Amino acid sequence: MNGLRTQPAQARRQVYVPKLDICSNCMLQSSKDGPQLRLCTGCQQAAYCSEECHRADWRKHKVQCKQTDRIIFDSFYPFLAYIAASFREPYNCAMHPALHLKVSNKIDINSQAHPLVHLEENGPSATPVFLSQDIRGTESWWPLAPSVRSMEKLWKRIANEGMLVATLLPICIALVSEIYTTSAIQPSQNTTPNRCARLNCCEKPVTDFGIVQGRAFVTGVDRLLYHLTDINYPWHGQDPDDHYRIYIRTSGNAEWYLDLGMYTFNMACVVDTAPYRKYNLAECSRTVPGYFVDKKWTKPCGAHSLLFEPKRYMSVLRDPRAHRISLSNDFGRESVADIVSMMEEIAGRRCRMHEIAYASEFLSLAIKALRQNMCTRDWVNFSPSPKVDFETDEDEEGVMDATPEKEALVRFTNRWAKKVKKGKETREHFSEVAHNLANLPQDVRLKKLGVQN
Repeated sequence: MNGLRTQPAQARRQVYVPKLDICSNCMLQSSKDGPQLRLCTGCQQAAYCSEECHRADWRKHKVQCKQTDRIIFDSFYPFLAYIAASFREPYNCAMHPALHLKVSNKIDINSQAHPLVHLEENGPSATPVFLSQDIRGTESWWPLAPSVRSMEKLWKRIANEGMLVATLLPICIALVSEIYTTSAIQPSQNTTPNRCARLNCCEKPVTDFGIVQGRAFVTGVDRLLYHLTDINYPWHGQDPDDHYRIYIRTSGNAEWYLDLGMYTFNMACVVDTAPYRKYNLAECSRTVPGYFVDKKWTKPCGAHSLLFEPKRYMSVLRDPRAHRISLSNDFGRESVADIVSMMEEIAGRRCRMHEIAYASEFLSLAIKALRQNMCTRDWVNFSPSPKVDFETDEDEEGVMDATPEKEALVRFTNRWAKKVKKGKETREHFSEVAHNLANLPQDVRLKKLGVQN
């Protein structure tokens, strides 16, 4: 690959961990009672407690100040979603039993009479997917599908199910390896030596990122429960009570999220991969799951509090195990041991062999794609406003592609979030109301949201 260094990685690279809570000159620690640090406006990668410290450090800092590229995560995340889908979707197509067996029942999640089942007494309810004999050819996969689009959407929900920890961890390690190192951008015809790249998110420098485990609030109608009828064997699909996201923390301790796992729960927010298809990755759908939780959804008492409850965090950027993996020349036994250790820490359980194999293979692919992007600086050409959409069935009237409706939906959800926080409403009631709202004809939904036609 053009521009890659040939010398040993350890001799030429070092992981860079942002230290924006410490003055780069006098090393004063930022605190609530002490002076507030200000970022260098040139690179946003150094902080100072005073103008005097900034001037005193300038001779040393100016060498690198103008050589820092800011990668805007708001426009970069669709590329990460594409990398993830290019591996997970083909994997599930080959391995998920529900994509190799015939769906024998009718599934209409938008009907008020839609039947739900419980796998165990007092357990969560879910939409049943009855599976029968082996199939050959997608046209016979779901004979009772209401429409081709409904069949395609269910197939995509299953193809993007599970393997979240084994998908998100390699993405985070690849970001450390190919962005947060002293030689992240390799010299080539498009770059000058000594340039580096760092992530910015929502106009602020990123200080940390990793994986957060928690609970996603979804209704029973949006969960899947598979039932192999020939041998009377049922099993749950992806568990919303054990959900994972990438978190991104910026200066000022603001926190954002990238969610690649909600499509299977019928939250079909997708990004268009067309601008990113130039890295010889495996074939996948043109639109792939990618839900970026930005300012509108994360403000206090905002909509995000109704959709996800974070419980356990694991920083990847600041984890020595991720640093060792990033600086290794190959993925030998020690690197695999570090990967397994990190997966089991965030998952809170032992990992299965197929998860370990998946994560190890995907990490190599993710690093290769990101390294090529860094070498060519192709991220500079990414759109600042990625094309985002919500995929629906025919009977889910109208896709929410108009800005006024999206804005109204945020206001509607924020109002409910405040009611839930004050104990006046429950998350379960909100889920029911939101589901019913989504299934209304578009003109009726717009009226209820207060949007003028």
